[in-house]
Parts: sequence; C-alpha cells; structure tokens
Amino acid sequence: MEQNQSNQKLNILIAAIATVVTIGACALVVFLINMSNNDETAISDTPQISESSSESEEEISKEDAAKYDSNTTKITTGGVHEITGSHSSIIVDTTEEVTLSLTNITITSDGGPAIYIANAKSANIVLNGANNITTKTDDPLDGAIFSNVDLTLSGEGSLIVNSNEHAIISETIVTVNSGSYNLKAGSDGIHGDGMVIINGGTFDINAEEGIEATYVKINDGTIKIYATDDGINASDKSDDYDITFEMNGGTVSTEMADGDTDAIDSNGDLIVTGGTINIKAQSAFDYDGTSKYTGGTIIINGETVNKITSQMMGGPRR
Repeated sequence: MEQNQSNQKLNILIAAIATVVTIGACALVVFLINMSNNDETAISDTPQISESSSESEEEISKEDAAKYDSNTTKITTGGVHEITGSHSSIIVDTTEEVTLSLTNITITSDGGPAIYIANAKSANIVLNGANNITTKTDDPLDGAIFSNVDLTLSGEGSLIVNSNEHAIISETIVTVNSGSYNLKAGSDGIHGDGMVIINGGTFDINAEEGIEATYVKINDGTIKIYATDDGINASDKSDDYDITFEMNGGTVSTEMADGDTDAIDSNGDLIVTGGTINIKAQSAFDYDGTSKYTGGTIIINGETVNKITSQMMGGPRR
C-alpha cells in the first residue's frame, strides 16, 4: 500500500515537472517571436531615402532659396533661386512666381534655350556679376532665354548672349528695368509677342531686328542697335495690344545695314514724347498708322529734325 502511494506521488511530480517544462518552452517560443517582430518593426521604422523624394541638383523641392552648381537645373517651385557656375540649361516649371538670381553663370546649350521658363505665374531674372549665354536653338523654342509667361529683367550685373535665333523672348511681355546687356542674335535681340517695355538698363544689340513686339514702349535706358532688317519693329504679334512704338525717355542709337531696312518701323502708330533718337539709316521711320511727336530729340544721319515722316530719307549714313 505504501509502495503504491509512493508511485502515485512520483507520477504526480513527473507530470508537474513536464507541465512546467512545457509552459517554459512555450513562453520561450513566444518571447523569441516577439523579439523577432520587434526587430522587424525597428527596421521598417527606419527612415528610407528614395530617389524620388531626395533633394537633387536637377529637381529641387525646397521652397526657400536654393543654390545650384550642376550642369542642368530644373526648378519646380516658386521663390528666389540663386544660380551660379556652369550649366547646360535651366528649366522652370512651376505654378508660382519665380525669380532666378544669376551670379557669374555660364550656359552653353546646343539643343534648346539656355533658360526656358516653361510655366510660372511670372518670371524674374536678376543679374549679378558677369553672366554669359551661348545657344543654338530652333523653332518652336527659338530663343536663348525663352519664356511662356511675363518676364522681367533687372539687376546691377551684366548679360552677354550669343544666339542663332532670338536672344531674349517672351510669348507675352518682356520688361527690362536695369542691367547691362550685350546681345548678338540671328533674329531678334529682344522679342515680346505682346509688349517689350524698357524702363532702364544699357543695351548693345547686334541682330536682324533689335527689338520687336506688338507694342514697344521705351521709358528710359541707353540702347544701341545695329540691325540688318529693322532696328525696332512694332508688328502684329498679339491681338491683346495695339500695334505701337512709343518712346518717352532714354536714348536710342540705331545704325542700319544697307538695303531695305528701317531704323524704327511700326505697322501701327508711332509716338515720341521724350528722350533722344539718333539714327544712321537710309530709312529712319516707317509707320502705317499715325505719328505723334511732342517732345525729345531726333537726329537722323547727324541732322536734327523736328518732325517724323514715314520713310524719312536723311541722306547717306555717315
């Protein structure tokens, strides 16, 4: 009887030990699984840098000013972007107003505009230091600086452009407030489909046509033009403006190549209220509308005149 009781106690002890071991093993397995899950969670929570979200020199997502020193720059946000160094092209594509602050840049482009404003609310270029652009481009993006929106240029620096087509072009309005410009172009030096407005700056333009727009308005500045077609041409490029050449101040010196050329040609009206116009050409003025001369000085081939006459012939250039 006592032997049986001893056996029963032993069996109970063995069963208890087996239960404890089983529970312990299960707990260990659960613990190890949890540790593994925690490790995976820690790995997955580590910040990952992807190519699409990282900041690169070609695609910048900062809203603040940014500096670029790459060969090709794409700007997709508004604000002020400070640009220096050498580039193959600069492309702007944003819905905001954008300002390109250029400091001693060099752009050489053989396949399109050096600076292309594809989209923006409006665009500003500020010149600092000496900036140089050389391009070879074709239609439809036929300009060294080509903008689909209103473009304003200013600054204390200079800009040299050599282009086989237009040097500076906007499909709407080009406004120049200040800066120094040396523009050599196979087509127009400055072109605006709507308007070109000159409020200041110094210009040395050698082109087929120096300045062309539907409405050309010169308020100030010192402009020197050598042209092989028209020095300044107001022609029908946009239905939003009347075809007009208007000069209110500043100085325009235009020398024309021989042949069928006009120093100032307006397919509409021609208005001079101030400033100085100094022309060396076989044909000084050509306009299809009316002319109004209320102020300023007009010199044609060295001779001061007091009226504007269409196809005015001032004698041989000297």
